[in-house]
Amino acid sequence: MKIAFLVEYFEPFNFGGSEISSNYLARGLKKRGVNVVVIAPNFGSKNKEILEGIKIRRYPFPKKIKDNNPLTPFWHNSLLISIYRTIKIYQMCKEEKVNLIHVQEKYLLIAGVIVSKLLKIPLVVSVRDYQLLCSFGFCINSQRNYRACNFIEFWFKDFRYYLKHYTSGGNILNEVLLAVFALRARIIQFIYKLFLQFADQIICVSRKQSLIYSLNGIEKNMVIYNPMNANISSGNKRKKPQILYVGKLSKGKGIEQLIKSLAYLINNKSKIKLVVVGLGNIEYYSKLVNSLKLQNIVSFHGRVEHRKVLNLYDESLLTVVPSVWEEPFGRTALESLFRGTPVVASNKGGLPEIVDDELTGYIYPKGLKDLVLSIEKALKNQKLLSKNIKNRIPYLKNKFGTEVFKKHINLYQGLIK
Repeated sequence: MKIAFLVEYFEPFNFGGSEISSNYLARGLKKRGVNVVVIAPNFGSKNKEILEGIKIRRYPFPKKIKDNNPLTPFWHNSLLISIYRTIKIYQMCKEEKVNLIHVQEKYLLIAGVIVSKLLKIPLVVSVRDYQLLCSFGFCINSQRNYRACNFIEFWFKDFRYYLKHYTSGGNILNEVLLAVFALRARIIQFIYKLFLQFADQIICVSRKQSLIYSLNGIEKNMVIYNPMNANISSGNKRKKPQILYVGKLSKGKGIEQLIKSLAYLINNKSKIKLVVVGLGNIEYYSKLVNSLKLQNIVSFHGRVEHRKVLNLYDESLLTVVPSVWEEPFGRTALESLFRGTPVVASNKGGLPEIVDDELTGYIYPKGLKDLVLSIEKALKNQKLLSKNIKNRIPYLKNKFGTEVFKKHINLYQGLIK
C-alpha cells in the first residue's frame, strides 16, 4: 500500500497547524508500515529527499520562499500554476505507482481529483478549515445555524465585516481592489466545493467541523482528529509567571479579548504576563496594549520555530485559546496538554473535544467576563490541573495518536480493496 500525500508545504517549511498535522501523520503512518510519499512544491530545497523514512518529491515552482514567510493565495490559485502543478503531480504519482491519493491542503484539491480520475485510484481529502464553504468564514456561527452565506449576504455582511475588522481602511480605490480579490476568492471557493464532491472520502478533524460541513450539504465526511506526535514533556520544567497565546493575531482568534482580560487580572493584583506568538496586525494590537497601559505585561514574538513554541508551553502556567470563531480543531490546545500545561479555551468548534472542562483546563461559555473568571480559576488550580493532565496522557496518546493512525489505515485499506 503506497499513499501519496499532496501538500503545499513540508519540511523545511512548516508555517502552521495544517503543515504540522500532515507531517505528524506521515511520520506516524510510516512507523506503522504504511509507505508514504510526500509530493510538494520545491520552494528552495532538494528535488528528492528521504526524511525519517518518508520519501519526499518536490516539483519545481516559479516562486521561492523568502524570509521564512508563506506565499500569498494568488500563487496557489493561479490557473496556469494549477494546470502545471496537476501535470507534475500526475507524473510523480504515476512514477511512484501509488495506490491512493490523500489531499492534505485545499489548494491541491483540483489537482488531486483530476489525477485520481486519470490513474483510477481512490481519493481522500482532509479539510482543516471552512474556506471550502465560504472564503471568509465569518458566517459560520451558531446565529446562522452554521450555514454559509449566500452571494448577497457575502457582500453586505461578510465583506463589510472584513473591511471593518481585517483591514486598516483606505480610499475607495483600495476597497475596489479588495472587492475584486474577494470576488475572485468567492468564485474559487465555489469551484473547490464542486470538486470536493468527487472525493471518495472527506475527513473532518472534529465532530463540530463534521456537523458544520453536513449542515452545508457535505455529508460524505467522517471524523478523524489531527494527530499529535510531539515529545511529551515531563511537566517538571520551572514555570514562569506567564500565560501563553499561540496563533494568528486576528479578531476571529479572540486575541483582543485576551489582551483586555489582562486589565481585569492586574486590577485583581495578579502579576501574570502574556506572551503572544503569531503573525498578524501587530501594530493594531500594540496600540491596544498601550491604550490599556499594559506595555510591561504583554510581549509579541511574531513567528517562532515550532520547537521553541513547545518550550514556551513548558515555561507557561497556562495556554489560552480564546477563539471567537468555530475552531475546526485547535492544535494549540492539544500541544499545550501534551507539554503538561493546562488550557483555558472558548466553547467553540473542536476545542471542547480536546480540553476536558475542569479536568485539564476550563472551557468558558462566551464573553470577556467568563474568560477572566476561567483564567483566574486556572491560575488558582494550576498544579491540580497539571497533575490531571499527567494522569490523562495515556488517554490523550490513544485518542490523538493510536486511534488516529488506525482509522487512517483502515480507511486506506477499505478504499483500495
